[in-house]
Amino acid sequence: MIVFVSYSSVNREHVEALVMALGALGHDVEFEIKIVGDPITWRQVLASIQSCDVFVAALTSASLASYTCEIEYQYAQKLGKNILPVLMEDVSMIGRNLGSVVDFRTQNAASENALAQAIADLPPPKSLPAKFPTNANWVSPLAELRQRIETLSSDDAEQKAIILNVREFLERHETFQVATSLLDLLTAQPQLHADRRLEIEAIQAELQRSSVATRAAQRQRIISGAVGLSLLVAVIVFILSQVFFRLRAERSASVASTATAESIAATQFVLSQTPPTATSTNTPTSTLTPTSTPTPSSTPTFTPSATATVILATNTSVPPTSTFTSVPSLTFTATATPFPTLTLTFTLVPPTRTFTPTPRPPTNTPLPTLTHTPTATVTPSLTPTPQLAFRPTNTPLPDLINSLPKSVYVGIEVEDTTSGLLVTSVGSTAEAAGVKEGDYVLAVDLDIVTTRTQFLDVMQTRNPFSRVTLRVRRGGGIQILTIVLSANDFTVS
Repeated sequence: MIVFVSYSSVNREHVEALVMALGALGHDVEFEIKIVGDPITWRQVLASIQSCDVFVAALTSASLASYTCEIEYQYAQKLGKNILPVLMEDVSMIGRNLGSVVDFRTQNAASENALAQAIADLPPPKSLPAKFPTNANWVSPLAELRQRIETLSSDDAEQKAIILNVREFLERHETFQVATSLLDLLTAQPQLHADRRLEIEAIQAELQRSSVATRAAQRQRIISGAVGLSLLVAVIVFILSQVFFRLRAERSASVASTATAESIAATQFVLSQTPPTATSTNTPTSTLTPTSTPTPSSTPTFTPSATATVILATNTSVPPTSTFTSVPSLTFTATATPFPTLTLTFTLVPPTRTFTPTPRPPTNTPLPTLTHTPTATVTPSLTPTPQLAFRPTNTPLPDLINSLPKSVYVGIEVEDTTSGLLVTSVGSTAEAAGVKEGDYVLAVDLDIVTTRTQFLDVMQTRNPFSRVTLRVRRGGGIQILTIVLSANDFTVS
């Protein structure tokens, strides 16, 4: 079972014993640790009340005088939650109908058993209603608290109650700024006792420490974020550099392979245009003519051999008709036995051959060069450039400051009612900002207004074209509307 404990911050040590007892009974306890300047919001507190099964109200003199405890108690009532009041000290509960109260002024076995029995006797938790307020009304208590400060009496108990409530509003994010201004307003009151002034100074010192701690935490978060961002940028730069170098290497390899392919293609083209080498072999035929007829018994032995080779070199211009004649002179000696030595002289006359090659032009043909000539069409424009003529004007500037009216109504007419400051008529500017008839005006910027006179006095201090923030109550919620005042919103009184 989920238990929400509502208490005043001055009773924290005493309430912690109650929280420990509830935890020992096996319940999940939602217990807000209240700190001045803490960023906890009213929305978070109200969400905890919505999800709880039992709302425990710790009754002390401080909690009964606390506006925040009263707001939480009324919100739990509107949601139909099981409310269990627990008495923590001797208090006067005149005019309060809280039902059965558990006495927990002294923590012992009897009080713990009574607490367990009271929780067990509660009816089953109800489901949330179909329509319920999502926000609490803390503007009206702030307005009432300001009126109490402005009419501060010399009663010490009253001053202590006011300081307590200002401190508790400093513990919530939405009311922090307004509570700070109320604390300054309370300090300026001459009726404030010296002991209460010291208490306010302690609260201000606590605010200063909280502000320093908050700034240190923000600085730490900024440094951590900067370091993380720097690491992320470094990783991205490293990855991009690796991708760049890889693409560059692939590009270089592609260019090299393309150049190699072009070189091979050029070589093949040159070889295809080169004529084959012409080779001619001349093997002459030897003719042996003896000058005398030897006797049959003589057997001469000779082996004449002559070979002439002609090679036509390529890339050499050859005249249309060329004659190559080779007439070697050979001497053969034949020896016959047993006859005397006989010398025979033979003359070898090879036949004459004529080579007539077909003329060919030189084959030093250069590779074809591909030329790409880009075509660009330029159409001149004869359009003249217009020249701006500056002419002085004698029109006087309007006197905006003196022409503006001295009173403002922002298009809203209000009326004092028992329920608050009712909007009875809405002009164009306010209607565009979202103000509707039937709204109740609660505050203008940080100035809380409860009467029509206060509203007109506050709006009288605003200037044309300034930004005004209205807080209005509509239905069960608070609306924050921003109006930019125009010149039409100002009328002469």
